[in-house]
Amino acid sequence: MLSRKDSATWVLEGDIRGCFDNISHEWLLAHVPTDKEVLHKWLKAGFMENRTLFPTEAGTPQGGIISPTLANLTLDGLEPLLKQHFPRKYADGKTICPKIHLIRYADDFIITGTTKDVLENEVRPLVEQFLRDRGLQFSPEKTCVTHIEQGFDFLGQNLRKFDGKLIIQPAQKNTRVFLDKARKLIRQNRGTSQTDLIRQLNPVIRGWVTVSAQVSLSLRSLVLMVTAVMIIFMLLTTVELVTAPAQRQCYISITQGQRHIKILRYADLLAYYA
Repeated sequence: MLSRKDSATWVLEGDIRGCFDNISHEWLLAHVPTDKEVLHKWLKAGFMENRTLFPTEAGTPQGGIISPTLANLTLDGLEPLLKQHFPRKYADGKTICPKIHLIRYADDFIITGTTKDVLENEVRPLVEQFLRDRGLQFSPEKTCVTHIEQGFDFLGQNLRKFDGKLIIQPAQKNTRVFLDKARKLIRQNRGTSQTDLIRQLNPVIRGWVTVSAQVSLSLRSLVLMVTAVMIIFMLLTTVELVTAPAQRQCYISITQGQRHIKILRYADLLAYYA
């Protein structure tokens, strides 16, 4: 969608303010193809807090098993609407594509376009009206139009084009959250042995690598190496990469002050997560 040389170069980053909290009950009851009585009971069930019942006048219950389905049904008509208003055109035997494409996951979505003007003056008003009919609205602070060379965050990844090549890497916000979690874990276990600390860090690192390397499996080793080194830097004073070509091995030598801590064989580290 964005990796080709002739792909759209502008992106509308859509952020819906309180999607699950503000979906119109009237719209859901009128358009969702299900038992209306059961749906009405789901929507009007309310919630209990401190032995007090709070009614729900709009939105779907956060965490409710039916909420993701209702949210998807609410936003499902957006793609056909865009195709209807921005169809492919044929002229002189050639196909003219407006390159208006929707990429959506739950209530997070982006819309691509050829120019900033088209996205701001044609696409955005159309989507705003679509959301308004369903009791929803954009968040003005987070909804913006961005050029692909400036980059944007979507589903925890940062997408940006550099010299015509699409680069996908973990978003800085998610990276900071991960490092803060690892840093907190390290500080809470200053008195524990290395073995116990590594055992607690392993699932955190493994989860981060799994999420961050989904776009390309070839990035898995790179993300793991960078992640491990960043954590080591937070924990220790000196990190040295030692190579031994004769043994075809690569080590990470770790020292703290004058005290030598441990030597980790990098090949074994990668093999563990392979």
